[in-house]
Amino acid sequence: MSALSHVFDLPLPDLPLEGGAWLTSHVSRGWWWGPGQDRTWLQSRSHVLPDEAVRENALRVVRRTREERRQLAAEVEPRGGQRPDPSVPTVLLVHALTGDMRAGGPGGWWEPLIGPGRALDPERVRLLCFNNLGSCYGSSGPADEGFPSRVEDRPTGSSEPLSQAEQRIDERSLPATITPWDQARAILQALDALGIERVELLAGGSLGGMIVLCLAVLAPERFERLLPIAACEAASSWVVGWNHVARQALLLDLEFPGASRRGLELARQLAMLTYRAEPSLEARQARPASDWSPRALYPVQSYLEHQGRQLRARFDTRSYLALLGAMDHHDLSRPPEGTPEGAWGVARIRASTLCVGIDRDQLFFPEHMEKLSERLRALGRHSEYAALSSLHGHDGFLIEWEPLEELLRRALALPAPESPPPSRLQVQAHRTEVTEVNVLLLGHGTVGGNLLEQLQGQQDVLARTQGVFLRVCGIVDTRHLLFQEEGVALSQWRERLACAPRVAPGTPELLGGLDRLRRLKGPVLVDCTAAEGMEHLYAAAFQRGIHVVSANKKPLTGPWPLREQLFSLARTHRRSWNYETTVGASLPVLRTLTDLVHTGDRVRLIEGCLSGSLGFLCEQLTQGVALSRAVRLAKERGYTEPHPREDLMGLDVARKALILARELGVPVSLEDIEVEPFLPRQLLEEEDVERFLIALEGWDRRFASRMAGLRAEGRVLRYLARIELPPGLGQLPRVKVEPVAVPPEHPAAGLRGAEALVAFTTGRHSSWPLMVRGAGAGGGVTAAGVLAGLLDVARGG
Repeated sequence: MSALSHVFDLPLPDLPLEGGAWLTSHVSRGWWWGPGQDRTWLQSRSHVLPDEAVRENALRVVRRTREERRQLAAEVEPRGGQRPDPSVPTVLLVHALTGDMRAGGPGGWWEPLIGPGRALDPERVRLLCFNNLGSCYGSSGPADEGFPSRVEDRPTGSSEPLSQAEQRIDERSLPATITPWDQARAILQALDALGIERVELLAGGSLGGMIVLCLAVLAPERFERLLPIAACEAASSWVVGWNHVARQALLLDLEFPGASRRGLELARQLAMLTYRAEPSLEARQARPASDWSPRALYPVQSYLEHQGRQLRARFDTRSYLALLGAMDHHDLSRPPEGTPEGAWGVARIRASTLCVGIDRDQLFFPEHMEKLSERLRALGRHSEYAALSSLHGHDGFLIEWEPLEELLRRALALPAPESPPPSRLQVQAHRTEVTEVNVLLLGHGTVGGNLLEQLQGQQDVLARTQGVFLRVCGIVDTRHLLFQEEGVALSQWRERLACAPRVAPGTPELLGGLDRLRRLKGPVLVDCTAAEGMEHLYAAAFQRGIHVVSANKKPLTGPWPLREQLFSLARTHRRSWNYETTVGASLPVLRTLTDLVHTGDRVRLIEGCLSGSLGFLCEQLTQGVALSRAVRLAKERGYTEPHPREDLMGLDVARKALILARELGVPVSLEDIEVEPFLPRQLLEEEDVERFLIALEGWDRRFASRMAGLRAEGRVLRYLARIELPPGLGQLPRVKVEPVAVPPEHPAAGLRGAEALVAFTTGRHSSWPLMVRGAGAGGGVTAAGVLAGLLDVARGG
């Protein structure tokens, strides 16, 4: 069990800054969330703040006096505490420019990604994040009494002031220069104070991504995997230019170096124009279609003023100056004083890296991360590049929760460099015997293609750490059947499949593929299609002693007698049929329901949002995105079926609800389910995809008006499935799927994007339902669930 998260203070040794100033009585404020046994270690090495004080003072500027820092140093002796449990993997997160150390929990900047069952699970890993040096939320920074000033910098190079604004300012009122090297060294000091020697994953975006790269260069032996997002090797002239203008807005404020209210507001407004791409502002802050006034602010102007006021209320002006300078000085190729001789910069990075660029980023163009990944590969490092698609631009790393969850899971699965001692992230136990599994894959579309990609990256790792060797010996689509007993080369599967013999589903050739598969060890048929009529192929597989792992809902939602016949065949031939992904992608929905039933609990109500694609649409509509744009976006991201109407009709959710109801042993059919589509039925009759999407534009205003009405009522739109179990035996449950306006206290109200949720109300969970929640759509997420199903089969599950 994980404990509640905690915020803590660490007194650290003096820190010489790269610019020449000297930081004494240095303090780092950190955030921790991890397994419960970690708590005594944390308390022995730091000053843990009361939870109530943390909540009350969240995002409030901390201004420490010299005496307060001395008292903290006298109270805490970090190096005299307990050692951290080495079996718990450490994940270190680094926040961006004006963030704080609270990465997870209420108000955390990555809250939707952190928690039990999520990508960063505190029951499995130790999560740490430190407020960056120079910030104002508890770590040493310009808001503190006695923080060094610009006059303490070492005079090097030109001593001319940068601008007229700086000429009028006494340099004693300007903070000393801070660089990302300094911020990285402060974090290394904090890790040393806590006794953390190795970090399994290091992740951060924007300025946090810069610091991530600096840490990996400064201490390459300490970090196994990196996830830098929307960053670069060196701050470009573009970034420095934007920061320069923002800095002038601060310095030209006549109230500086005091409150500098308007200057900070303007600097923030300027920054927001680089953080948000044009499509995002157009979607959320579009100019009004009517009610024009020569004196009224346009929506984007009101938005920028609001953002400026918010930052002014929660941030320190001199800290903002220091952090802008840190971004400017970022350059991995410049070795700071006192660093070891020899190669410097990217060449020192040893960690396996997943570099992420954001496709519409207007501040750190994605090419920076793509080129960094190429450089690392050229140096012989394991490095991958991924593009995060976001209409919001740079801020996508704080908004796009579903793709970010996939990226985090992908980063956690990167191979460790140079085979370091394994952690629990990678291995449950080292095995001397390897279980062989041979796979015949049906379909290589969104899910099947992602599965092949994941297998290519994980094949050797799973064999080494999990004792399971997964070999793809066959791939089938609607035209070809490729079968190679020795295994298909996954780096060339497309070329090999294109040259394979043509075959149609259901032909003797396909059954012949099953006959070849049955002769191999651990044969498994994996169905990643959405095809009808697969029941006969499953039956043939079971009869040949072949296990089945399926993401296809159709065989489970056909006639009840045919479904029962398949289960009977599987039992008779002692074969596994794993279909967990048919309801919740990679979420353990069916497993949870099975455990409830097997332990004697009585299920009374199942309610939930079972469609990640419709959840994504609801989120986009709530945020003000037009209906037609939201549907196109869902299709582009692979959340919907090839024709989005298949999702909008509600039949996909109905099938998932049917699978859940049937797991309780009741012979419900699809015809028994009450289905209200997400959109009016007349809209869903168009078969041509493009004409359908164009037709949606005519409904944009109606949906916008509907969403405005819901916002006025304090409600949000969700597409819900509801399964009500009758109190008496022999009665069928009532199953209904429909769009519902839910109040804020409803469990589904807090869902974000493509998150799915299933809530089980039972005899034992009557006051508070048992909930399963997480990413519920996307090829990568579903493929990960299929891969987990394969591992379950290999382990005899």
